[in-house]
Amino acid sequence: MSAPAQPATDPARRPKRSERARSALTVVEPEARRRWVGVIGPIAVASLFGVLLAMAGLQALIVQGQTGLDRLDRELAEAGARHDRLLLSLAELESPDRVVAEARRLGMVDAPVVVYLTPTRPAAMPPTSLNPSAVELDR
Repeated sequence: MSAPAQPATDPARRPKRSERARSALTVVEPEARRRWVGVIGPIAVASLFGVLLAMAGLQALIVQGQTGLDRLDRELAEAGARHDRLLLSLAELESPDRVVAEARRLGMVDAPVVVYLTPTRPAAMPPTSLNPSAVELDR
């Protein structure tokens, strides 16, 4: 029987690396890694703090804007209520009963007979147009 074949991972059969390829590789010490964490960590924390501070500032601006909108909404509601009160007052002042009472208070009396007047147009007058540009002037 023959001897079993050697596996490819046998150190004797591996190709040898050149010295030049080995010189390019360096081992990173744990201290160097810690230095990067020591630099990046505070920068990340400061950046996070800055972003949170900016968000808080923007929220404050939003709250101020909403306060202004609430004030304007309140003023609009008050103006609408005043408008409604003025319309009611106008309706009361224009009511026929109040007009008659005010006329009597000022000394006016009821007419004994009601006479209705009808307007008449003299036959000699030509009809006029409501359009002012259609009127012809005699010169």
